[in-house]
Amino acid sequence: MGEGVARDVDRFESELVREAGKLYPGALEALRELRAWVAQMAICANGQRPYVQAVLDGYSLARFFDAVRLPESDCDRKPSMVRDLPARLAARVKAFSDRYLRGKDVEISTKTPNRP
Repeated sequence: MGEGVARDVDRFESELVREAGKLYPGALEALRELRAWVAQMAICANGQRPYVQAVLDGYSLARFFDAVRLPESDCDRKPSMVRDLPARLAARVKAFSDRYLRGKDVEISTKTPNRP
C-alpha cells in the first residue's frame, strides 16, 4: 500500500505544479544572470524524477542546467549528490542551497574538489 500512496502523491504533486505552481518573483531573472556569469550550472534535487521534471519543463528551467542530479538510491542525499558533480561537469563546482545554509551545506561546498 505504501508504494501506491507514494505514486499517487508524486502524480498529484506533478499535476499541481503544472496547474497552480509559481516560481518565486525574480527567479528566472536570477537564473539568466547567473547563467551569463558561469560556464556551467547544475541542480541537485531530493524530489522524485516526475516531480522535478514537471518543474523543469513547466517553467522552462532545464535550459539553465548542464546537469540535473537526483537521488539514485534511498541513501543518496544532497551531500553525496554535490560531491558527484565534478565528475559530471567540466567547470569548478560551488554549491548553493535552496534553504538556509546549514553547516553541512557549507562544509560540502568547501570540500568538494574543483577541476582546473
